[in-house]
Amino acid sequence: MTRFRAARMTGDEVCNIVAYLRSLEPITRDVADTCLRSRHLVNVIVAGKQPAPQWLDMDAACKHAAAGIGIWEWASSDHGALPDVVMACAGDVPTLETLAAVSLLRKYLPQLKVRVINVIDLMKLQPTSEHPHGLTDPESIEKIRGRASYYPSMVPDVPRSFRRLQDGQGVAIGGRAWRCISGYGHAPEHMALYCDDLHLLISGDMMLPRISTNVSVYDVEPESNALAAFLESIDRFAPLPDGTVRVITDGASPDGLSIVNTLRTTSGTCPQDWRSRMAPNFDDRGNAVTATFAGIYATDCGERDWYISLYDHTGLFAAMFARLWRDAGGTWTGVAREGALPRNARVLHTHISPPLATMVTDINKFSNNVMARQLLLTIDAELSKRPAQAKRAGRSIRDWAKARGFDLPDLVIENGSGLSRIERISAQSLAGMLEYGLTSPFASDFLSSLPLAATDGTLAKRFVNQLAEGNAYLKTGTLTGVKALAGYLLLPDGRRMLFVGIVNHGNAEAAQKALDSAVDWVYLTEAAKLKALTR
Repeated sequence: MTRFRAARMTGDEVCNIVAYLRSLEPITRDVADTCLRSRHLVNVIVAGKQPAPQWLDMDAACKHAAAGIGIWEWASSDHGALPDVVMACAGDVPTLETLAAVSLLRKYLPQLKVRVINVIDLMKLQPTSEHPHGLTDPESIEKIRGRASYYPSMVPDVPRSFRRLQDGQGVAIGGRAWRCISGYGHAPEHMALYCDDLHLLISGDMMLPRISTNVSVYDVEPESNALAAFLESIDRFAPLPDGTVRVITDGASPDGLSIVNTLRTTSGTCPQDWRSRMAPNFDDRGNAVTATFAGIYATDCGERDWYISLYDHTGLFAAMFARLWRDAGGTWTGVAREGALPRNARVLHTHISPPLATMVTDINKFSNNVMARQLLLTIDAELSKRPAQAKRAGRSIRDWAKARGFDLPDLVIENGSGLSRIERISAQSLAGMLEYGLTSPFASDFLSSLPLAATDGTLAKRFVNQLAEGNAYLKTGTLTGVKALAGYLLLPDGRRMLFVGIVNHGNAEAAQKALDSAVDWVYLTEAAKLKALTR
């Protein structure tokens, strides 16, 4: 049995306690101070006596101790965006180990968005129903409740008369015969359609290799063995002839868009002009756009993304609104036109875009020209509070760079997408911008937005089995008569080297091998230097 006895402390004892508190690191000091000021509570403080780093100043420690849990922004690299990795820790030694791990991640995997969470009140991890210190997030709870009917609203009511499709069944769509192939994607009997005449497969996302597979899980027979059922369903696609090329749109297709795909596959390596070899033709007839692909596609190209702007701003809005409105059960018979905002207009809905870091990653990884131009116009609209102008945005960017110590006197911006014969920048100016990018507060976001050699984006198939594989963050640039490559090379000794290569020539397409060889030469040279130093 442990007995507790209340006793009055002497003045010396109080002075000793105060002196001890001052010697503690800020978080421990604040916790001890809180406990000593409490009444009618039994407080237990576990603290080590070994020297430990002081991660926070006193003000930050008091706020952190009061909250009991918090994000350490100074140790994180997500900058408020959706993190790739969350590192959580509680206690002095786990905190030390976590921050050491974060340091290694930021050094060797700088593209990762890391969020560091430190916990000093373990009761914060309990729900409020279990402990008064538990966390609550009323805003998130309300959002979840508000989406209770979201997904059911996307599924229309079953019609009074319908015919259930089954595996192997044939249906006629658009004057052509389609064969049903059932799979286990989002739901059992996730139906895919295959047309023998067109060699076209419409499968849904259960057959897309670059996203996580959707496997249905049900606790009743025969779907209880969901993984086995899914793998068995995948085998049904094996008999399809080689050379089937699918053309799919990303997300909902605008109203009036039709795709005619008669692509034929060919062997060999993926050419640089793979887009033009598809013989694309885009027929815009006002309310309807037909995209035709009648050429060839190299099997070595694999899955590719091609961002195409088929509509002007007004036309795209009208087509997408009509499509989404119809999917929601409405009827659309009107037309869209641009006009001035009425003074008495009221906001019906506000859409929060993804974080800027996410959008910049989409732009740089896949050379999304449409988004790049939109970003440029957004910059000017936000700064000027007027209708956006690309020319004015270009001046703002030059002023921004000059204010940060690097000048861009030769930068010419016409539309922001790079698809221009007027836009230009020198290799020296581009190198200056890249140098600033390494010291910027958003360095990790910028670095991770660039394609990683032999891994993703426009470099997914370049530098494979070369020294640059997984060690080079480079943005590609391609235009008729222009070939460019610029970014960062992570050297074997941990240093980062700037690389800028711009080729302007009628035969610039052939310069890709030269640019890739230049990158390899840098790695070979620096590796040889490092080897000589370590002998």
